[in-house]
Formats: sequence, C-alpha cells, structure tokens
Amino acid sequence: MCGFVGIASPQNHSHRELITAMSDVIARRGPDDSGEFYHPHGLISFGFRRLAIVDLTAAGHQPMHSRSARFTIVFNGEIYNAKVLATELRALGHEFVGHSDTEVLLAAFEEWGIDSAINRSTGMFAIACWDEAQQTLSLIRDRFGEKPLYYGWGGGGLRFGSNLRAITYDLDPTICPTALDRYLGFGYVPAPLSIYQGFYKLLPGSIFKLAPESFSCPPEDFSPRTSPSKYWSPSSVLPLDTVPLNTVQLDSVPLVTVQPRYSDAEVAQRFETQLASAVQGQMVSDVPLGAFLSGGIDSSTIVALMQSQSSKPVKTFTIGFDEQRFNEAPFARAIAEHLGTEHTELSVSNSDLIDVVRRLGDIFDEPFADSSQIPTLLVAELARRSVTVSLSGDGGDELFGGYTRYPACAKLSRILRLLPHSLRCAVAGIVGLIPDSVLDSLLRPLVSAARRASPSDHAKRATQLLCSRTFAELYARAVTMQDSSLLRPEVRQNSIRFDPLSWWQQNSVPGLSDQRTMMLVDSNSYLPDDILVKLDRTTMSASLEGRVPLLDHSLWELLWSLPSAQGARLLHRKRLLKDILRSHVPESLTNRPKMGFGVPLAYWLRGALRAWAEDLLSVRELESAAVFNTPAVREIWREFVGGRDSASRTIWALLMFQSWRVRLRRTG
Repeated sequence: MCGFVGIASPQNHSHRELITAMSDVIARRGPDDSGEFYHPHGLISFGFRRLAIVDLTAAGHQPMHSRSARFTIVFNGEIYNAKVLATELRALGHEFVGHSDTEVLLAAFEEWGIDSAINRSTGMFAIACWDEAQQTLSLIRDRFGEKPLYYGWGGGGLRFGSNLRAITYDLDPTICPTALDRYLGFGYVPAPLSIYQGFYKLLPGSIFKLAPESFSCPPEDFSPRTSPSKYWSPSSVLPLDTVPLNTVQLDSVPLVTVQPRYSDAEVAQRFETQLASAVQGQMVSDVPLGAFLSGGIDSSTIVALMQSQSSKPVKTFTIGFDEQRFNEAPFARAIAEHLGTEHTELSVSNSDLIDVVRRLGDIFDEPFADSSQIPTLLVAELARRSVTVSLSGDGGDELFGGYTRYPACAKLSRILRLLPHSLRCAVAGIVGLIPDSVLDSLLRPLVSAARRASPSDHAKRATQLLCSRTFAELYARAVTMQDSSLLRPEVRQNSIRFDPLSWWQQNSVPGLSDQRTMMLVDSNSYLPDDILVKLDRTTMSASLEGRVPLLDHSLWELLWSLPSAQGARLLHRKRLLKDILRSHVPESLTNRPKMGFGVPLAYWLRGALRAWAEDLLSVRELESAAVFNTPAVREIWREFVGGRDSASRTIWALLMFQSWRVRLRRTG
C-alpha cells in the first residue's frame, strides 16, 4: 500500500523539484521509503512513497524496472495471487531478486503483456507503467476501484497519481460546477468527475494507454468515460437470461432461460471455499495484521474465517459511541469473545470527535460527506497502534443486497405501478402540510425504535419518492439529496443537469430485476466512489493498509453469474454469508436489525460541533466560497438547528465542502 505521482510531458526538461514536492503531499500514504524516476528524454517522471507490507527489503523499492528495462512501474496496492503467478513465471524461465508482488507484476508484463497480466491478477491496485519499447504510458485501476487514480492535463503535461491535491500542487485549478452539483446530491464526487475542471478519476476496471502526442493535451476524441478501455466490470459476469431477448441470440435462437450450473448446495460450498481462500490470501503480510469488527454479518464473517485460519488470536478493533442507537461496540465485543480474538475497543469522546472533524479537510483530497468517515478514521488510527494491515467487511451489501433501501424501494415501486402519478403527488402534498409533531405522534407506534430519523422524516421522504415517474427516478431520489437551490444561479447554469435516467443507464444493464439493478448501480457508483474512498483515505492517513476480501472478483463472478431465479434465492438477506457465520458464531449474537456504521450526526452538530459548524456556514465564509446561495444555505441551517433532522446529510455535505475549501485556502 503506497502512493505515487507522475508527470508525462513531451518537453525535454526536468520535473525533479516538482515531483519531490508532489510526493511530499502523499507522504502518509508511504512513510517507509521514497523513490523517483526521470526518463532520460524528459517524457516521464515518477514519484513514489512506500508503505512496506510484503518484502520489506530494498528489493521492493519503487519505481521499479523490469529485468529487460522495458517497463518502469509505480504500483499502489497488492497482488494477492502473486505467489501463484511467480510459480508460473519461474517455470517459464523468470528469476526474482526478492519476493515483492511488484517484481512479479513486472515479470508478468514482460511475459504476457500488460492487458493479459492484469486479467490474470487478483488484487487491489492503481498502476502507472511506462513501456519504453512501445513508448506508451498505461494507467491501470483495479476492478472495483479500491485504489485511487486521478489524471488530468495541466502545466504543459499530463498529471496522474494517487492524490488529487498532489497532482495539482503547483496549479490553480477551478471547481467543476457539475462535480459540485453532483457532490451536493450524492455526498461524494462520482467518477469519472473530480472536483476540479479538467481532472478525472480513472474508472474501476480500466486501462488508459497514452502515447507522447497525448501528453500535452487530451486526444481529440477523449472522453473520461469511454476513452480508457474496460477490462472488467460487475455487469460483465451477469447471467445471459437477464438480457432482453431481442439483443442476444445464439445460433439465431433467442436465449430464453439459463439452467443452473450448480445446485444451491454446490454454490454455497464453492462460495465458502472461495471466500476462505480470499481471506487467507489477504492475510499474507510481512507486518502485523488485524481486522475491523463491527459485530455485523459482513465483518463478523471475515473475522471468523481469519480466526479459523490463524494459529494465534486475530487482533480486532471497534469504535463505540455514547448514543446507544449508534453503538455497535457491545455486539462486536460479544463476537470477539466468542471467537477468541485479541479485541481492542475505543469509546469516542467529544474531544476525539472535534479533533477528527477538524482534520477531515486534510485527509480527503476532494469534498466527501459520508459521516461514517469519522468512526472509520478513528478505528483506522486505533488499529494502526498495533498493526499495519487491517481487513474489513466492506462490499457485502452490494454483493448480497444488504442495504435497507433495497426492499423499501422495491415496495414503493409497486405503488408506482398501481397508482396514477397525479394521485401520488397529491398525497405527498397533503402529507407535506401536516406538522412534524402531529405525524410523529401518529406514526411513532408503527416505526421501529431502531430507526434513527423521526417517523415524520420517513413519511415525508417516502411520499416525495412516490412522486417519481420511473423506478430510475425513484432510486436516484432515494440515494441523492438533489437541491440545486443551494448553488448560486451562475454555478447552476454552468452545471450539466442531473438526469436520473442517464445515471441509471450508465451504471446498469437492461433486463435485471429492480433489486439486482439497484445492487449493480451501487456496485458501479456508491461502492467505488463512497465506500472505498472512505476506506482508502482514512486508512492511508493513518499509514494503514485496508484490505477487502469480499471484493475478490472470483466471488462476484460466481454469484452474479447465477441464473436470475437462483441468484435471487441465494443472495436474499445475505443467506450465504449467514450460513457460513452460523458455523462459527451462534445466531443469537448476530440476529439483530442492520445498523450500518452511522454516527449521531444531528446530535453532534447541535452540540459539540455547533461552534465549528456555525463558523463554516457563516455569511462571511459562504460568501468567501462564492459558489453557494447564501440565504438558502442559512435558511436550511436555521431549520436544522430548529429540529429538522432530515437536513443533516445536506448540512454535512455543505460543512465538508467548506472544511475542504478552508483547508486549501490556508495552505495554498
């Protein structure tokens, strides 16, 4: 786990001072070693920071050259099947100086070529590789987007690297209005956009190859969504029976059904074997290793499989809160005691909270507003006191359809089909007129005590969703906070309007059920742009490597390629994961409502964080930002302070942007 920066320029001059300065920005991604490479003709410059995990010797130093000197690479991540690849390569005559996966990857490039080698590799990675023979630069990102890779043109050349702030170090980039609008909607900037105009995120599962004639400016036909070639995506393994009949034919005969290759029992056995193998492969490390444990199904299963394959207690870590609705620490503690792990728990105090929140603008190189970034950062820093690598249970909700919004949206979609749009909107209008206090008293007996928002918030949110004309619009409303009125008119005018149908089509395929389409859309957007950004930035800020066994692509290829009916059975309510966990942990310890990794955000913002928030949302700071409609923002803040909890996500997004911007102002 590391970080890199680079400049590709057709100009024959040195970038030494700039590369060094850019590398210093990402020092916490790799505190153990640093290195630089400068092409003799000035075409390519690499800077690298290393967090040594496998092969701690100088044999793992980067940038690294292949044996023939054809390839030069900077590589952030891990190749989990490096030993298997090395065995194959040795049989073909390759020799290795050390045992780093970087050296194996370069030998694989030499033997099979970049494209084939990447398809053979299992892991998480962001790679920049210069091919001296072909005179091409390849930028490569792993299948799910676990590792970041930004790129863009500025300063006379192509900039690329692990951190947006680093590659724009000496530039004065402008905010992208479309990216800002999407950020306020989603709480993150969706790929391929970045917050800066002209800079992009490489989409997961992509390879972007560029020749020197493209180093000074983008190719004429450049598109950040289509120019990089895709080598893998979750939709590439979907069963053929999900595709519309008129678009897929075999020997001119429409594909009507697909028979299961395996019985349900065989699928369950294969999945357990492959998951155990993925966990074992990700436990390979030359430094201390542990795991995040929330007490939920996903992390508990990962820890159970780790402990079953370990000869000593696995180190586990969790965060607790005083607010019991958000406190998963007792559940994690019970799981840890049953499995016999070496468990460490930290209870978050107000002083911890204020310190962390003030640092978020430094840790995230773009505005990012998933409030679970707070406990994730705290648990990463807690783990780093004892280990250098930590496994997590992320990815399970997308793989198994675990989010509570999935069944909720499926129920609402049936109402969409039954009731006319005009009637649904009329009902929404009536509900909107009812005072929150009245709705709360009427609905409180019908709502689970575990719900974090008030019943009136749920009711009004649901009726707003019912005004959707299509399921794509319904789901877009369910996962976004679209409110362009918070932006100044000139910013709105320069932004490309958000189109739910276009967003839906870009991230899904036709023919899937509503449930599977939601899972696929999240796998292509929310997972890489929110969940994995949060994990990477928080762990890297603590110089900790985070690994995600549930994102082993073989697991997805097994489960997502199942015929639709069989997949619906086996992916329902995490059935396969629960069956595995049940053999290690009593069901009584995990049979509880899903909590997620939330925080008491509204409580904090009206309490310990009130002064901090008031300052960032003051008229002075809002006017300084020059992008927000100040009266609209001040009004929503007043409503929130007055008790409107449903505005907390929007308030947090505004605060995270302001915190990010203020940090840039103070250091730039």
